[in-house]
Amino acid sequence: MQKDSTQPEPSSRGIGPVTAHSGAVFPPVVQSRRINLLRMLLLPLLLALLLIVFIMMGRDRLVQNNYLEGMQELGRQIQQYQAVRKKLPTKQEITAFPIYKRMSLEAIQYDETHIISGCPDDTILAYTNPIQLRFRKSGLAALSVGGKVDWIDQEELKRRLEVRERYYNQQLIP
Repeated sequence: MQKDSTQPEPSSRGIGPVTAHSGAVFPPVVQSRRINLLRMLLLPLLLALLLIVFIMMGRDRLVQNNYLEGMQELGRQIQQYQAVRKKLPTKQEITAFPIYKRMSLEAIQYDETHIISGCPDDTILAYTNPIQLRFRKSGLAALSVGGKVDWIDQEELKRRLEVRERYYNQQLIP
């Protein structure tokens, strides 16, 4: 076989001319530039994505903490009210309480009529509307008669409200 003299001979270092067929091999310099370009584009995109995820996680934690602290403040206000007036406040009186957290007092479900003396400390006194979180367990803040605030899911709330209802009915109808 004779060599065609019109085609240049590729160099041994890979810096020679590139052929036009699909199996073209790029020189190492071009490949390293391509890798650097990918690094320069993908690394900032990946970091931005991670930053967005961390911000969303922080937002979930902040929302949950605001609701829990708001309910704790509400519990303190109710205890102060009870110490002075010797009874639980009504829903209208609750909405007048000064709560400084970013929590709407109108969004609180409060029913003092089902609370009677001698009820267990874990009986639910007030709870918030359900809050949907992306990276944490969705649920709601619940204030018990004993002053404890819990983050519970809707199934637990339903169970505890049923227990409260049974206790209330057993005390009224012996």
